[in-house]
Amino acid sequence: MNDRRPGNEIRYASFGTSITWGSGLDNREKEAYVWKLSNNDHERGINYAIRSSGPNYPSSCIRSMMKDEEYDVFVLEFFMRAPEGLQTLVSRLRDRFPEAIIVIVKLWGPFQIGSKALKVHDLSLWARRNGFKENFIHDRQFRTAFFASGEHNWQYRYADHLQDALVQYIQQAARKVGAYIVELPISDHADGPEGWLALGHKFLAGDSFHMSAAGHQNIANQVKAIVDRVGVPKVRHAEPFGAIDLCYNWFTTGVVGEIIQYSPSGVVQKMPGTEKYVLSFTKGNAKNEENYIRVSNPTDVELEFLIGYMSTGPPPSKYPKVTAIREDGTHFLLLPDALGWRERKVHIVRMASLGTIKPHSTVAQVTFHPLEKTEYPFRLVQVILTPAGDNNDQRTESMTNRGQSVDFENSSGEANVL
Repeated sequence: MNDRRPGNEIRYASFGTSITWGSGLDNREKEAYVWKLSNNDHERGINYAIRSSGPNYPSSCIRSMMKDEEYDVFVLEFFMRAPEGLQTLVSRLRDRFPEAIIVIVKLWGPFQIGSKALKVHDLSLWARRNGFKENFIHDRQFRTAFFASGEHNWQYRYADHLQDALVQYIQQAARKVGAYIVELPISDHADGPEGWLALGHKFLAGDSFHMSAAGHQNIANQVKAIVDRVGVPKVRHAEPFGAIDLCYNWFTTGVVGEIIQYSPSGVVQKMPGTEKYVLSFTKGNAKNEENYIRVSNPTDVELEFLIGYMSTGPPPSKYPKVTAIREDGTHFLLLPDALGWRERKVHIVRMASLGTIKPHSTVAQVTFHPLEKTEYPFRLVQVILTPAGDNNDQRTESMTNRGQSVDFENSSGEANVL
């Protein structure tokens, strides 16, 4: 016990989606689990969660995000989008902090419960189709309708005994770095005070998707129990970051950064009805009215050039397909559909690789040409420069153009809710 760091000196960092960020809470600054863990000390608890994003951004940009900050405990919540880089993220955290406690959070929601008999893969969709609103998990009438459909017809598809590939992926990530996994409580039956309907009513927010304050408290309690049992070393051991990255994310701040220049047609503004900032372009593709960004690489190493842009699901997307043309004439096709959510309505960030930028090179320019008119204009939210050739695990599975260009002439072309 004498070798342990006192509880009031332990530093916590959380990475995750809109759930970790605190969507659905009345007071996220106090109720989000990272601040529950730090006793509402915002110096000891830092929330790095990014709404509408997966682990591919922090896995590529962990150095840019954390800078010289040091922590004792990391909590990572990326279950549904884990294959987009969770294993890379935990590896980089472990390399930097060899003795830190790393906790991976496995969450559940009605959208993970389906029925083969009723040919429904998402209970949330079934609820909407039967006239229930987004707060259905808290609606007694929904309970009646659900049991009338036959409780035996429904199954939670990520139960550990089913050995789903997604569950195995996070288990492998945990084994890789000696991390712990905590789960939001769920039972194998729906009825009764310990059934998952009652647990959902308690632990899920009013939208039946994000976590309630009780859900955040439950996760905080589980993490705290691990910290109390394992202990945090009194002397924090931190190694230098092994790889450089330069990342710019203006989604929540509206600040693009000096390294990025964009055409006069570019406008940074909030998306309607949100507090999220995007870079979109106001002019068409007439002569001398190109929509472009310019990015430089000031480092001594070649860096991969990635962008993050908005996408929606289910298809057809509300965003256009876009051709991105590098300064050397290479064409890339940016696809606008959000992946992995089937019929669920989502509005999230998707990433694309646009090749590399050589060290101390002339400025790289990318010009964007929408290929169709859609409800929303093309919207950029991130520029990422990360070490080229860093392809461990499945960090970029959701990207387009990874490692290949598109021949345009021959081409046919918080849920993470805001």
